[in-house]
Amino acid sequence: MTRKDRRANYATDSGWAWMILLSSFMTMMLWDGTIKSLAVLLPTLQQQFATRTWMIGGMIALMNAVKDFSGPIIGACTDLVDTRYLGVAGGILSGFGMIAASFATRIEVLILCVSILNGVGVGLLLIPSLALLGRYFDRLYPFASGVAYAGISLGMVVFAPLTQMLLESYGWRGTVMLLGAICCHGIVAGSLLRPSQFDSDGEKLNIGKNVLNSYDALEEECGGYHEEAENESFGWRSEKCLPPRWQQVLELTGISLFKNTSFVAAIFMMSCDSFSKTGWIVYFIPHCIVKGLTPYEAAFSATAAGTANLIGRLIYIPFVSKNLISVPTILYLSGILTAFALMVDPWTNSLTTILIANILYCLGAGVLKPLCDVHIKTIAKERLLSQAFGLRMAMNGVFRILAGYLVGWIYESTGSYSGGF
Repeated sequence: MTRKDRRANYATDSGWAWMILLSSFMTMMLWDGTIKSLAVLLPTLQQQFATRTWMIGGMIALMNAVKDFSGPIIGACTDLVDTRYLGVAGGILSGFGMIAASFATRIEVLILCVSILNGVGVGLLLIPSLALLGRYFDRLYPFASGVAYAGISLGMVVFAPLTQMLLESYGWRGTVMLLGAICCHGIVAGSLLRPSQFDSDGEKLNIGKNVLNSYDALEEECGGYHEEAENESFGWRSEKCLPPRWQQVLELTGISLFKNTSFVAAIFMMSCDSFSKTGWIVYFIPHCIVKGLTPYEAAFSATAAGTANLIGRLIYIPFVSKNLISVPTILYLSGILTAFALMVDPWTNSLTTILIANILYCLGAGVLKPLCDVHIKTIAKERLLSQAFGLRMAMNGVFRILAGYLVGWIYESTGSYSGGF
């Protein structure tokens, strides 16, 4: 290959990488913005459908959980199906689900449209974009991850006041329909995704094909599946080789990653973060209103917290890139800050104290998820990246459902969100 050809390939790969980063940013913004918008609509939907608080909050959490539970299946499909097809299908499904929800007259129909259709649509968009981000960015991955997750912060900043304004102008049905139109922009985000069969060095991955072609060599190595074999990718040793069909299942689903304790620890940290973040993002606006704030003051508080979250997404990048502070140290500080901000919630009753506590919480929470993704990328490498993110999201989904229903149930039982927070 000539120098000119190498430069042309590098230019193509670089262009694809930035398109994938833009797609990830858009997907994150639409996903979190939709959740925050539904949180603003929570009191109105509760009144319109004459239901309990935990039912609407659980619906929002279930939307997140459906997106997470679809992770392992979509992660396995990412290496077998063109990612652009998955992304565009996700954008169509997400937008259609929200638009259909605006015509709902029963809570069951609303849950089907918002939680199931929109949740699966977001999963089809988010998982391929996260996997491709790790494959096309290597040395700059901490930067790319921070920028992509900054879309979540921007969604928090923009969508809360926008939804409050739309609600007063068009009612809840018009607001949900307009949100569905905004979600249709996920089609554009899906079309920006690029081929997944190439890693950051331009080498073909073809995971499924490699697994299928490894049967004969694996049988010969295992000698009838009785000899010991070492998995060099993850540093663990098995007593007996599994049959080739089971090896294929483990490879395509990424279940073998659970043999790595660092991977399990990263998933546990992100699951705890998903629990607290889901409870916060779903119930923060109603919580502020119960404390005596006006709807606009509550929306302003969410915007300020989202700005702090945006700072948290980006502030760690120079420290990690230049090895000034270790990743575990930053994660420890993040955990302490978020825990402190939530524990002092019962004593925050004015606009100023609520702002300070939630700015501290979102600042700490903004650091954790991008750093954990950086850590997962170093563990899973590129060939199992889709599966790793899919498994991570599936585990997070369990904690999201618990948070959505538990915090709402505590409010129904005590008349206050402080215990839940």
